Amino acid sequence: MLHTQLNKMKMKKYKILFVCLNIGLIILLNQTLAARAHYSIYLNGPSISKHFDPYRRHYNYFHPGIGGELYFYSGRLLWGFHGHFMMKDSLNNSAYWTGAVVGWSLGNKNKWWLEPFIIIGGIKKNEYNAGKFGPFALPVLSLGYKRIGINLCYIPKLPRVTYPILLVQIKLRLL
Repeated sequence: MLHTQLNKMKMKKYKILFVCLNIGLIILLNQTLAARAHYSIYLNGPSISKHFDPYRRHYNYFHPGIGGELYFYSGRLLWGFHGHFMMKDSLNNSAYWTGAVVGWSLGNKNKWWLEPFIIIGGIKKNEYNAGKFGPFALPVLSLGYKRIGINLCYIPKLPRVTYPILLVQIKLRLL
């Protein structure tokens, strides 16, 4: 029992360390580019998912949650940080993910814009990695008009998830 408690404490320390390292690397590596770049801060809200499950199991398709995005732009290149906490995922469990972002910015932030990017980081979701915190990479297409936007995420068929998932998340640009 004591061994199990010690392992849980170590896992919590690794999670905190992972998040801190992610944020620290983004800040340290981007100081020179950030001096010349502009940035945006987004507040992410709830999301809706579509499960392409041939067995038609019942899933929770509305996912209340909150998250944030901090992006730096240097020309068309964007990089930064993305984090999200979901109160209820597809199976009514809590989930969260965090990671570094790299992608492209197309369009004009004062009108229509399109941003394909990838989030590379860690996720804790019951369908992945037996419910443990683990690595992931998520391709995202973000599009919007002025301050309102959506993130379209496609999760392909994976060894533990035998069907693809489409996730749509709303977001609001604060800066």
